[in-house]
This record gives sequence, structure tokens and C-alpha cells, in this order.
Amino acid sequence: MFLQISGSQDWYPVHHDPAFARKAGHEDIFMNTGFLQAALVRVITDWMGDAGFLRRLYFEMRRQQRPGDTMVCKGKVRDRYRKDGEGWVELEVWA
Repeated sequence: MFLQISGSQDWYPVHHDPAFARKAGHEDIFMNTGFLQAALVRVITDWMGDAGFLRRLYFEMRRQQRPGDTMVCKGKVRDRYRKDGEGWVELEVWA
């Protein structure tokens, strides 16, 4: 977790100080939002390859990723269509 936090420069103590996280009402330290976003974007970009282009991303953080958790990212194609001469795909991805 420390490497990810130092890379993102998100030094808010709930991400690295268990006592601070508990005092703030959390069970333990947890990964920041950027980590989850990066993991989901990685799933998408690995799937679409170099020819693809990610135009929009919307996600909800419904639970925290804590030390010891195993995070598995998956996804499915929800729709495929053509718009303005381009091929578009709508995906649903989750972790």
C-alpha cells in the first residue's frame, strides 16, 4: 500500500495510519480512490488494446479495499454500436 500511496502522493492518513483510520470511523487503512480507478482502467485498456480509446469513465466506490483483501477485476460488454462512423462499446467493469 505504501508504494501506491507514495506514487499517487495521497498522504491522507486514513491510507497509511491504522490508528488515524479507526479514529476517523474506518475499520482499517484502505486504498485510495485512484487505486481502484487505475485497476478498472487497466482492465479496460488491456481488453481494448492499443487501437482502442477510452472516452468516458464513470464508477462508484461501493466498498473499501483493505490490507489482506483480494481484489479481482472483471467486466462484460453491455452494448456495441456505431456512432458518427466510429465503433463504440459500452462496458460494465467491477472489482
